[in-house]
Amino acid sequence: MEGEGDAEIEKTFIDETSILDKYKAAAEIADTVVTQISAKVVPGADIATLCKEADDLIEEQCKTVFHSKKTKKLRRGIAFPTSISVNHILGNYSPLPDESTTIEEGDVAKIDLGVQIDGYIAISGHTVFATADADAKITGRAADVMLAVHAAKEAALRTILAGNKNTQVTEVINKTVEEFKCHIIKGVFSHKLKKHVIDGEDVIASTKGQKCEEYEFHPGDVFGLEIFVSSGSGRPKASELKTNIYKRRLENTYLLKSDKARSFLKQVNTRYPALPFSLRHFEDQTMVRIGVKHCLDHDLIEPFAVIEEEKGEVVAHWKATVAVMANGTIFLSGNMDLNKDKFETDNTIESQELKDLLALSMGIKDQKKRKKDAEKKKKDEEKKE
Repeated sequence: MEGEGDAEIEKTFIDETSILDKYKAAAEIADTVVTQISAKVVPGADIATLCKEADDLIEEQCKTVFHSKKTKKLRRGIAFPTSISVNHILGNYSPLPDESTTIEEGDVAKIDLGVQIDGYIAISGHTVFATADADAKITGRAADVMLAVHAAKEAALRTILAGNKNTQVTEVINKTVEEFKCHIIKGVFSHKLKKHVIDGEDVIASTKGQKCEEYEFHPGDVFGLEIFVSSGSGRPKASELKTNIYKRRLENTYLLKSDKARSFLKQVNTRYPALPFSLRHFEDQTMVRIGVKHCLDHDLIEPFAVIEEEKGEVVAHWKATVAVMANGTIFLSGNMDLNKDKFETDNTIESQELKDLLALSMGIKDQKKRKKDAEKKKKDEEKKE
């Protein structure tokens, strides 16, 4: 897509306020679905059933927003299919019914999904401790990783500010996680979100040393914040579990010879032209098996492989959508509460610098006042010089 479409993709909510409304609508749906599914992550629950239920809820709720005559034809729905990955499995576990597993007592389950309205994407991800005992305390390494990832996302929010750099966010996330004697998962990037683009080129690296360009945040930026914390080494690897999430490689074309493969690719191009999809979204699974093989052979789709840590370790994650405003930064999605009273651990934040950072109010009025005070202080210092 060239010309007029490119110009539209580059617009931000600073240029056009209706864009922020679309992000907010997608974000509200994403958080609502994550919250509803979180309550159903209990021992005995089937993961495939929960993933399908979440995707169905997204589709249903997307129909209830922007339904005026002017906006009802906007493309909307799933931006990233629901996955629920437990314990040492990091993410992308989105099984078909005949491949599914059930939640067990004490599982640490990571829910992950995305919603889009007119191509504007909100991601949301939360970690749930599965137990049949409502009064049970979360202890040990499960407590450490869950508390660490929550603190890390709060520290990141307070660092993703106009004028700050992506490297500052990487540093503060890692410092926070180290306080809980845990490790950030290596190789994860938080991407800048644009219209129809879930993996923009501007990124925040999860760990120092990862190859990425330095980036300065600007008003109008929207980032999909992704933080994964492990009790283990933090070195992920591909799992043997089957991949069911894919995305179209728009840069590649090929005339497939199989009728079923062509039918599959046609459906992908029509229904999921730019964003990830799950194989459970297709009725004809024979067509899917043939289509996936032929499309992979010719690089027409790319897989989102299931990724894991070492067995016996536990991983927690937090995913959120963050918008950089002129006077501060806000969570659009992914700001679910965490009841810290449920956790018991000897590890906590000791760094006074981090304590001060996390104590900052993130109300826009408070952020605006801090910005004005900082600018005044800088001017006063310049006058003295």
